[in-house]
Amino acid sequence: MIANLMLWTGLAVLPVLAPADPTDGRAAPEPPTAAQDTEAADDGEGHASLDIGPGWGLSFGNSPSWSGLRFNAIDSNLDTINGVNITFWKPGWNAPDSQVNGLGIGLWGPGAGEINGVHLGIINTSAVSEMNGIMVSGIATISHGELNGIGLSGIATVSKGSMTGIGLGLLATVSQGDMT
Repeated sequence: MIANLMLWTGLAVLPVLAPADPTDGRAAPEPPTAAQDTEAADDGEGHASLDIGPGWGLSFGNSPSWSGLRFNAIDSNLDTINGVNITFWKPGWNAPDSQVNGLGIGLWGPGAGEINGVHLGIINTSAVSEMNGIMVSGIATISHGELNGIGLSGIATVSKGSMTGIGLGLLATVSQGDMT
């Protein structure tokens, strides 16, 4: 009975914390044609940002591709982010092939198609396709694909694919694939 309650409690969190469904009918965003250099820009896809550097350096806003230090309110329509990504709210829609590589810190939580590195979220960490590295969250760590590495969360650590490494949720650790 307790095991069933733990599993149900962990899965009940999924609809609220899971990233947007990548098959909701929207096409994946096109990659940017050129990096912005110390100017504010909006490409019509919600990528308004103030970028200091030629594709690397310091970015304030939703730059789709960036290497360096990036501060953003809501990660949405990402391509590839390398370095330190600090975000303040629940991620928007991101294509399954979007990537955040390095250190991710989120007040709500980091989210992208694929997350690689060390990622910390007060509420959750979430990936549409795959997680690799160390993921720590207050409520849930959720991968709609594989989870490889360490996933720690206050309530549930969930993988719709296989889970390789250490998965620890205080109420539930769930994998629809193999757990090794």
